Amino acid sequence: MKNALYLLSQLTEIDIDWMVYLGEIIDLDEGDILINEGDKLDSLYFLLSGKMSVTVESIGKVADVGIAEVVGEISMIDLRPTTATVTACNECRILSLNHNDLEGRIKTYGDFGTRFYKAIATSLAVKMRNTIKGLESKSHKNDKNKNSKVSHDPDILDAKTRYNLDLAMDRFDHLVSKVGESLEVKY
Repeated sequence: MKNALYLLSQLTEIDIDWMVYLGEIIDLDEGDILINEGDKLDSLYFLLSGKMSVTVESIGKVADVGIAEVVGEISMIDLRPTTATVTACNECRILSLNHNDLEGRIKTYGDFGTRFYKAIATSLAVKMRNTIKGLESKSHKNDKNKNSKVSHDPDILDAKTRYNLDLAMDRFDHLVSKVGESLEVKY
């Protein structure tokens, strides 16, 4: 499951329209760096197209990021410097949302803040569970009795969450469509 879907599953179409209106489109070429390890971020990023690589200096590559994923969400919760570098593997289009704009909306519309932070918490929890499963898988790769696969197991999600994620896929398509419309208007 793409982590942006957890966020979009909690937001309304009005929220998404607001994101498109205030968001900034960033186009990256292969090799361009979106986030440098150790930087302080002022934005949250939605990957609309392309693929990115996440690396940690002391470890190397730790993940790939694809369409419908969010990066920089840890910096919305924890203002310390970033823990990884995020680099474009090919051409990427990103919707960037400034932290100050998000905080302003959260202060103005408390219900948005509740939905937003619940989605961020869910997304980070899923990432943590998958990281642990990945580490278990690596530590037991020679043990054929251990079958720890990294996935978002739909059986452990409740019916409401599954429904919301289906709705979120539609909302992601809406987001991409709206971004395309806003680019046509700007040019």
